[in-house]
Amino acid sequence: MKIIITSLLTILMLTSTVSADKLNKSIANREQFIADNITRAEASNYLEKLNNYNRLSINKWMYQYTNDKTTFYAGYDMTIDQYNEVNRHVKWWTKRNRVRDKREMVLRIRQYLSDNMKYDYTYQEDAYTQYGAYKNKLAVCQGMSLYANDFFDEAKVGNRLIKAEDHVWNEILLDGKRYEIDFTIECQWGDLIKGVKYQTFLLGG
Repeated sequence: MKIIITSLLTILMLTSTVSADKLNKSIANREQFIADNITRAEASNYLEKLNNYNRLSINKWMYQYTNDKTTFYAGYDMTIDQYNEVNRHVKWWTKRNRVRDKREMVLRIRQYLSDNMKYDYTYQEDAYTQYGAYKNKLAVCQGMSLYANDFFDEAKVGNRLIKAEDHVWNEILLDGKRYEIDFTIECQWGDLIKGVKYQTFLLGG
């Protein structure tokens, strides 16, 4: 897969100073990156190709353009400031709560998010983003799953988003086995799950 990504991005970025390896890392971690001295047309074309490549993902790529540099960043209708605010919080919380045992780390992330998010039945625009889940503590399945995905990424827990026709949830990889976590269900349970670590939490594999 990395060879395919590298070849694709090398072709796409011939006019840019951004290396394929850096772009691979940016795509994998949804980190922002900067391309120097490209035209607005080139930036728009590259953005289209990035989003086409990530068409099976939920997160969209966006950019802020100037004549000298163009900043590409991953998000879903978030500004760079919002994206960075969420990213800082995720890094801070993960560093503060990190443990060696991956299963325990997943339980900590799950408990924190379940305690600090509720389902947004008003379906505000922010509810579809990590920012809504973080700032307003309100989100729909997409915002919740994207926010959880950021925590799993930062904790180095293998994970991916699963998207059905009208729902999104998370899948994680522990000890070579895959488990599904649905934060929409978790957060709808509200106070019933606070302080509780279910023996049946990690189902699947």
